[in-house]
Amino acid sequence: MKLNIRYMSTLLYLTTSYAVLFIVREFSDLPISIGNASQKAEDLLNLNLPTNNFYPIGKAILLIPFVWNKPNYFLAILFYFSVGIYYYLKICDFIENSRLRLFALLALPLNPYLIWLIYSSQDTVFEFALLMLFVRSLIKKKYLISTISGYLLCLTRPAYWIAFIFMTLTVLFYRRKVKRRLAIIVSIITMLLAPATLIANYYQYGEADFAGESGMTAFFSYNKYLYLSLPLFDMDVFLSTEGHVKSESISSKEYSMKALSSIQKNPKQIILAELEKFDAYIFDIQKVPHLPGEYYLSEDASTIIIGNERLNWQIVVGNLVYAIYRTFILGLLISTLGAMLFKRVIGLKIESSRFYLVLILPWILGIIPGLLYYTETRFKIVPELLLAPFIAIFWSRVLYQNSSLVRSSG
Repeated sequence: MKLNIRYMSTLLYLTTSYAVLFIVREFSDLPISIGNASQKAEDLLNLNLPTNNFYPIGKAILLIPFVWNKPNYFLAILFYFSVGIYYYLKICDFIENSRLRLFALLALPLNPYLIWLIYSSQDTVFEFALLMLFVRSLIKKKYLISTISGYLLCLTRPAYWIAFIFMTLTVLFYRRKVKRRLAIIVSIITMLLAPATLIANYYQYGEADFAGESGMTAFFSYNKYLYLSLPLFDMDVFLSTEGHVKSESISSKEYSMKALSSIQKNPKQIILAELEKFDAYIFDIQKVPHLPGEYYLSEDASTIIIGNERLNWQIVVGNLVYAIYRTFILGLLISTLGAMLFKRVIGLKIESSRFYLVLILPWILGIIPGLLYYTETRFKIVPELLLAPFIAIFWSRVLYQNSSLVRSSG
């Protein structure tokens, strides 16, 4: 009977999550964009290396089984969404308290902006599937799977290199019952993947970058006027429409040099922009950028032009729901971290195991690339989902252990 209830609840959860995806599909005013990896996927399928590395090849590899499903690749979205849901469910299995497990599970379907991005973004659905698989495999000591999925995650979104290496090494060397030889082998492989990727990209594309766009992104990220765009406006549109950041046919290295020059020339503006990045990553309850549509800095940098605002009720209501959602999660996270730090002062009892800390690391470590480059909600919203099971596991263990102490003392 218990198994049937679990099966039915899982089926209901999947149905609810799929329903939200189809609602988003019905109301979204944005097209599916994972097809921008279509040509690279076809090149790889024909055993040819892609002609450029502007976007790394991770999502193209994952798109290979679905090249027949073009042009919109909705079946690919359904498949990788299902993979992400499955492993998120497996992560939530660690939560002992049923009510807290329900809270963590609902964090996915009640997050409309995440599912909006899973539907419309060029790489969020792949990131969702790979991050859930990576974290679950790491916790379960499936190191071959965690290494492969973590590497593909880095080839899909290079900002994960820091989290991939740090989390793997931390789990290997600080978790009990991991054989020393295995830990050394996996550690060496993990640390060699980054330089090996840079060397391969240098010989194939002439630049030792994880992605060809990295230099251009740095150039945007340290522009004199970036502090005016964040967190309200889309950085790309705001800075490039009137040519404050010009798209030039230059190398990633030259873009990086321009970024360094801007840092030297505009230190006050850069510091303000860094403060805004930090605030937007951690504390901002709205999605970043706050506003959809087209807003850009005039050519003389004296006014902000309002173009197509792209305001409709589904976007406004979605923003409102996400703001409520993130306010709730952020409040619980702060209270949870406070309880962890001061558990002895407030008399909390909890076992010494800390494996669940792995769940918060992707989000915490994401601050580093967020400050080095820039912050948008789409870059943090997937690791942010793991905050819900992190919170739930901690309080579930507090409740379980404290109730056990009460029973034993009685």
